[in-house]
Amino acid sequence: MTTQEGNKKAQCKVTIVDAPLLKQVGQTIEGEAGQTARLELERQEGQEVDPEKIVWESNNETVVSVTKDGLYGNLTMKKQGAAVIKVTYKGKYTQQCYVVVKGEETLPEGRALVYERSADCTDDTPYINRLLREWEENPDAYDYMYLPAGVYWIDATENGYDILGKYKFGGIVLTDNQTLIMSPSALLMTIGNNKDKYHVIYAFGRKNITISGGQIIGERREHKGSDGEAGHGIQIDGCTNVTIKDIDISQCWGDGIYLGYYGIQKKYSEHITITNCNLHHNRRSNLSITDAGNITIDRCKFNYASGTDPQYGIDIEPNESRPCEHVVISNSEFKGNAKGSMGIIKQANDIRLKNCTMDGAFYNMAGKNVVLENTKPREVVDPVNGITYK
Repeated sequence: MTTQEGNKKAQCKVTIVDAPLLKQVGQTIEGEAGQTARLELERQEGQEVDPEKIVWESNNETVVSVTKDGLYGNLTMKKQGAAVIKVTYKGKYTQQCYVVVKGEETLPEGRALVYERSADCTDDTPYINRLLREWEENPDAYDYMYLPAGVYWIDATENGYDILGKYKFGGIVLTDNQTLIMSPSALLMTIGNNKDKYHVIYAFGRKNITISGGQIIGERREHKGSDGEAGHGIQIDGCTNVTIKDIDISQCWGDGIYLGYYGIQKKYSEHITITNCNLHHNRRSNLSITDAGNITIDRCKFNYASGTDPQYGIDIEPNESRPCEHVVISNSEFKGNAKGSMGIIKQANDIRLKNCTMDGAFYNMAGKNVVLENTKPREVVDPVNGITYK
């Protein structure tokens, strides 16, 4: 292409996709339980479309289901929550939109710092963090931050500066005595990137933190690189007294949740409680316990980890010299993980599982005082003979 003056040229690349176009692509559809909606694929000029090669998919069938009707996708909103709806043509071209099923927003008692996003916002991260930093500077002003029903776009990468001119650690960053509560219909979407590590929610060297509610979706399908394996949904480094509950985390480049060490302060993560969380379809493991101890896990799901090793439901594998100790896992499910339900790969002590279901192998390669109570993995590998059965 040449300008009218004839002295400048420019090039652009045009990609023609042999697929019908989703009219609602990128949009957020809102409704309430019991309502229905219709999505439509539009033929391009002169295009013939084979309906048999159209596949509609909801990432959260318990909240929103979708059925095919020719070029249409019929949505049924079942209960409060959020879902990503994807349509794929000929198994290779995928488009998506988002559905938020609203319900009664019952805020907990206390002073709430409520984030209100603008309709045209393409990156909510700096605005959420600005409110958190203002709260940090005036810690007695609020009891918790609340994210209402909606779709929020999160830049999880550690680059550049935020809108206050301070270095951006990546993701939503929590500090001492902060509680983040998300509506059941809050959906945190990770912006696609090419980084080998990231964290959608992050805390380091802090104490007394609570994270609850909502859904976090990583960007493994949109990831622009192939290196690394440390893109996490929630990363806790060197923190004490942390509660994570009622959260759904999936599709992360690394782990759903990572518990580790904060090198600057030489601190391990201690006294962590994870309750009623659904961690699934993450690329490395659904939960990694590296440098952490005194952990209580109850009523959680750790399913379908696959993509890069170790590919476990839970991986216990310290990086530093101190073993992981005093971990209790109860009433939890492990299903469909590519390499095993759970692995204790490096030094650990006092690891107890009670009333858990496992359809994969349990690897105890380095654990001492490991107890399996009413828990029967498909296979047990225990070269150190550290397991007691009850």
